[in-house]
Amino acid sequence: MSLLSGVCWPDVLSALLASTPQLPGDVALYLAPHALLSPRHRLLAVCAVEAGPTGCVTVTGDRAIGEWLYDASRSAYRALAPAEHPGAFPRFTGWVRIDPMLPGLPLLGLAAAHAERAQEPLIVVRADLGPLIGGRTTQRAEVTIGGRHRTATLVELSQATPEAWPHELGHALDPADPRRDPVTSEAFADTLGALLLTEQPGSLAELDALIGRVETTISQTAPSYRRHGTPLRQGAPLATSVSNASTNDDEPLPAPGADSLFTFAGLNLHGWVPTVPQARE
Repeated sequence: MSLLSGVCWPDVLSALLASTPQLPGDVALYLAPHALLSPRHRLLAVCAVEAGPTGCVTVTGDRAIGEWLYDASRSAYRALAPAEHPGAFPRFTGWVRIDPMLPGLPLLGLAAAHAERAQEPLIVVRADLGPLIGGRTTQRAEVTIGGRHRTATLVELSQATPEAWPHELGHALDPADPRRDPVTSEAFADTLGALLLTEQPGSLAELDALIGRVETTISQTAPSYRRHGTPLRQGAPLATSVSNASTNDDEPLPAPGADSLFTFAGLNLHGWVPTVPQARE
């Protein structure tokens, strides 16, 4: 049997919702039609991301299933963002263009040096990504600059969260992007973004050294469900939520990517009736 089929997902959603006093956005965010995610699954994704990996492990009572839930929820969470920016920009000099509505972003000198080395412009724009997404990065985006078609790295930042810039810059600097594994991609951007702020590299050589450190770090900290064919069970399970023990017939959890996202969208949440989310002001 599937390890995920032994989980009572309505109980997990109720527990996560109880641990999330306020939800971002308004009712329309959760009730509007979506090609893949039902209102219940959107609510589960938001609550799981808000709870973090530790909270997901706590409510599922299982380390590997909790890690999988958090990682799959992050993918679903980002799937709620609107369509990409249309990609038409005026001509600009240098290798970086920053939206004037996003003043004071740090690390621009380093970003410009990297863009020049890669011979690919970096464009940072303010975009309405909804209340859930702080930013989004597209490497090798097809854009138009001054009427000419170009390939560029496009970073979109929500007007409310310019602090997402270090994380998105981490994506822009990722030498392996696009990665097959979106979980590793997010871990790379999280780790490199934090290091960029704390260490403030002053040269491309220092940047390359940081990137090497991050690659080593994320290779050593892969979630347990990706290191093992079957998850490791720890602690007491949440009542009625997780089966007490795995069997030799248990199927491994879906690997990160499209399979994991579709599995998340198909989790059995029948029997749980959505309540009206309490929006942040």
